[in-house]
Formats: sequence, structure tokens, C-alpha cells
Amino acid sequence: MLKVLIVSVAYNPPLSLTENLAVDYFPHLIVDNSAEESKWLKEFCDQAGHQYYWLGGNQGIAAALNYSAQLALEQNFTHLVTMDQDSRLSNELLSRLNDFVENAPDLQKIAVASPLHMINGLDDYHHGEGVKDDPLISMTSGNLLNLAIWEKLGGFDPKLFIDGVDIDYYLRANLAGYHILTLCDVRMVHDLGNACQMHKICGYSFEVMNHSAIRKYYISRNFLYLYQTYKQKYPPIKIYIKILLKMIIATICFEQNKITKLRFITLGIIDYFRGQWGKLK
Repeated sequence: MLKVLIVSVAYNPPLSLTENLAVDYFPHLIVDNSAEESKWLKEFCDQAGHQYYWLGGNQGIAAALNYSAQLALEQNFTHLVTMDQDSRLSNELLSRLNDFVENAPDLQKIAVASPLHMINGLDDYHHGEGVKDDPLISMTSGNLLNLAIWEKLGGFDPKLFIDGVDIDYYLRANLAGYHILTLCDVRMVHDLGNACQMHKICGYSFEVMNHSAIRKYYISRNFLYLYQTYKQKYPPIKIYIKILLKMIIATICFEQNKITKLRFITLGIIDYFRGQWGKLK
């Protein structure tokens, strides 16, 4: 029988986070990555019986997830549901993930079971039906994570800080012989918080994500890392170079603050080659 803890990694958390905390299928843990302790959220968790921990500042998603997983292991949990504050949780989703993994014949080989994400209400991320064993489909939020496998793999890589942290973990798990499963008929709504738009140039579609300049720094640095690290071991990772190139074109053609964003993209690429990791200083 699975023993599951839900962790929500918070960063300047919105009040809407309390809607996920009202979902009572499993107990909740909040790990707060904000620059200052979110006192209102701490008080809410104290009153509701949830665990709350402030990391003393933004340590990055990898560090927050590793902290959560280690704490869950110490409390004898077997699995962790990793949640982004911009995703919508439900009892039905948790029930279906739990039932699938608990009844799987190869339970000990499932590193992650994930819903299929609906990004800003778009259905362009549909990957068919059934269950897909593909490390490039999923994303962090809504993952039912096997903690024993997390420990064997050495956790998430904190040098990446944010962006690509999940894909790096999925690929390491895949190459170690574990499964990264996406349940395509279990949907999770995820709001990016940016005005995501679709544009076309010469018949090619471009997703204009409108990420901040700093996020573009991490995306360019870390996606280049994923490509260079796994291109021989897992050739489909080459799609991340295509994603990076399309991000640069979309920034030039469709986004505001182009010069600043392109400067941060360039810095991210430079920092990859000079081995500058962790939080952008």
C-alpha cells in the first residue's frame, strides 16, 4: 500500500494555492521558496494541520524537491506527489494515479506516474490515449514520485536550479531502467501565468511563452545542457535544441523587451560553456 505525501513548492504564493490544499486525499507539505517567509500561508497551514517549511530564500525547484523527498522519507512515506502552485489538484486525479501505481505489476520499476497536462487550456499537448512510457512528455506538477527510486538516483540535480530539472531526472531514471509513465486519460490543468500565444511563420508554429528574461536564461543554459548530456544516450532529446531555437525566433519576432531577453539567452548559453551553474548571480 502506498503512503503518499503531497508537496507544493511555493514562490510568492497566490491565495489560489489554498484550493489545492483543500484537496484532502493525502496529507500536504508546503515548501516555500519565497525570498521572505509567507506568514499568511504558514498560519493557514498551522490551522489546517499541514506541514510548512520556509527555505530561507529561493533555493530553486531542485533543492526544494530534494528537501521535500528527504523529509518524506524520514516520515516513512513511500511516494511524493510534486505540485506546482499553478496546477489544479483534485481528489479524482490523486485517486486515479494512486490506483494505477498501486495495482501495477511492476510497481517497483515505476519512477514517476503523471497526468497529462493541459497548458493554459490548450489541447496541443495531447499524446493519444492510454499510458505512455516517455521521459519527454511529462512535467513536474502532479507527478507521483517513487521515493526509493529517487534515493537510488541521487535526487534532482540542484545545479540546474529551475527549468529542465524534471526532464533531467526522467532521463536518468529511464536510462537506469525505470518507467516514466503518463496517464493520457488523466488530465491536469496547468496555468503558466504568462500570455501564451500561437503564431506561424512560413507554416511553422511557434509557441510564444512570454517568459521573463531570467527564465529565458535558465531555459537556454539548461536545455543546452540536456541536449549535450543526453544526445548520444537518448537521441530524442534533440528536440530540445529545436525548442531552444524556436524560443529565440519567437523572442525576436513576437515578444517585447527583445534586447534584454536576447542578452539573457546569450548569457545562459555562455554560462553553459563556462560551467556556471546554480542561481543566476
